[in-house]
Amino acid sequence: MGGFHRACRTVQENTMNWKHWYQTLRERPADTWDASAWMTHLDAPSGFEREEATRALMRLRAPEALPGLMKRLNDWVPQVRAAAREAIHVYLDDALLAAWPAALPGLAHLLRARRADHGPMLSAIGDFLSQPHRVRVLLAHRQAAAMREPLVLRWLTTLEWNAADTATRQAMLSLRVDGADIVDALWAVRNIDSLDGPAARTALWLKALDSPHGLVRAHALRRLCDAASDVGAAMAIRFALDGNPGVRAVALAQLRKSGGTEVVSDLALTQLQDPSRAPRGAVPAFHFMAAIDHDGTLARAEQLMSRIGADRPRAALRAIALQHLIGFAKGAAKDAWLLRALQDPSTTVQRVAVAAVENGADAPAPEVLWPVMLHHGTPSAFQRGLRIQRHWGIWVQFAALLKLLGTIPPGVYHERLPLALERWMDLTRRGVMPPPEPQASELRSLWAASADAMPRRLRRRMDFELSGIGLLPAPR
Repeated sequence: MGGFHRACRTVQENTMNWKHWYQTLRERPADTWDASAWMTHLDAPSGFEREEATRALMRLRAPEALPGLMKRLNDWVPQVRAAAREAIHVYLDDALLAAWPAALPGLAHLLRARRADHGPMLSAIGDFLSQPHRVRVLLAHRQAAAMREPLVLRWLTTLEWNAADTATRQAMLSLRVDGADIVDALWAVRNIDSLDGPAARTALWLKALDSPHGLVRAHALRRLCDAASDVGAAMAIRFALDGNPGVRAVALAQLRKSGGTEVVSDLALTQLQDPSRAPRGAVPAFHFMAAIDHDGTLARAEQLMSRIGADRPRAALRAIALQHLIGFAKGAAKDAWLLRALQDPSTTVQRVAVAAVENGADAPAPEVLWPVMLHHGTPSAFQRGLRIQRHWGIWVQFAALLKLLGTIPPGVYHERLPLALERWMDLTRRGVMPPPEPQASELRSLWAASADAMPRRLRRRMDFELSGIGLLPAPR
């Protein structure tokens, strides 16, 4: 009840503060207050005070008050929101147009607001600001700090586009299709089709191919191939070894229709001869050859993995090669390539082996896995070892964890082992049978030897679980 009484006192104090302000500070007529005096009350704790300030600023029509009034559109008091809506309608006037650039960030925040339905208000503001002569006023303030928010800039771009003539629209797209902002670039490349004249469209699609974003390049190349097949065929040869898989897919589809795969395959094979110096480490070259010559993929992958020293491929290409080798090799060869991936110093390559096990490949035995992962000496490699061992039998997992407790020095990965044991214990709650002999005796010996290496609280919980399963005798 104490909290309730404190809340009541807070409400009473706020009400008294409002009454004190209303009775003392408002002894002067309201029209003697200027906008700066009223604006200090827009964020007051009292809803009465905020409503009074909102209505006063509506009468004063002060341009500098508009950003604060925009905030009150989402006020938590309905009466303040209603007053703010009336005030904003007053500002939908050409005489107050200069106030809007500073208030536009408030529109972005209002789009995310949820206290009321702001759709009608946003529509009214949009209809007012979207007139061409008003758009020009807003664009003149584009460099102002308030106008630099990405959402505001994109909204301004839409207004400018709707009010622009054909030449201006083409200039707008040319400025954005190869820009760093991916949202702007995608908007631009998707609007190229709205322009009149195939020459203008082709020029912009060609410029979009220089975009740093793969999505933009892929869209531009696809449209070139559809609308300007000769140009598209030439660009498909150029972009068949692009770093983005989406761009490569569009290029290859075009090459299969128009020809040119031989030219690209010759270049790809040349890059694979010296992958350490090839663009993007020859990864696109390997992907391209795998797409057009699937039967030769394993041989190329084996040849790449045989390189050593300065000729050794980069980690990204080793990962792709081993992914193919593990995926398509059989029996002992598959196990050997998986172990090769685990032994690789690159985390990117090690993840290939983890993904293969999680997708159904046989996990290495504990005596094979853990020496390799511990040799790397990193917490991330240790964690990958824990992920792989989840694919062993439940009692094999338990034995491996107990052996790790006994062999790893205190402080090294020790915060991860208790978590792994707790996850293992969660598995036992689904219902397991005790292991047969002699495995049970071995586990009991390991359990006894690990007493000092395990947190006491976890030890007690696991004692109870293991006795319930039947591995340990019931506690007396």
